[in-house]
Amino acid sequence: MIGADDVATFFDPDEFGVEVTIAEPGLEPRPVSGMWGEPGKPESLRRLNTNGAGGLRVGPGSSALQLFNSDAPANRREAKLTVDGVEYSIADHKPLGRLRTLFVLVPYGDRNARQGQTDGRWLPPRS
Repeated sequence: MIGADDVATFFDPDEFGVEVTIAEPGLEPRPVSGMWGEPGKPESLRRLNTNGAGGLRVGPGSSALQLFNSDAPANRREAKLTVDGVEYSIADHKPLGRLRTLFVLVPYGDRNARQGQTDGRWLPPRS
């Protein structure tokens, strides 16, 4: 059975991984290893919908990051993740088996804002 030691190689920043700093309220920031991207699935290689969409879960302006469950922030709503000097908030997460969790990250700030939205409204004001 594949264990955490086997998967840890992929999270190594010298291989495929990245160093992530997790800052949670009331705790010291801590470095952990992560890996960009959602695991590929055979069905993701072909179009699933007739409208041309590929069934992507991560939209524009967001990124997918995998972390070990043991490294995941306890307070996901208020955690700030910093990767390569860029700060992110967690918009969503889903388990990836028993070892990892996939986090959908958006630029740090309002997790509910849509792409390009700065004032809390979805549609631009009428002229």
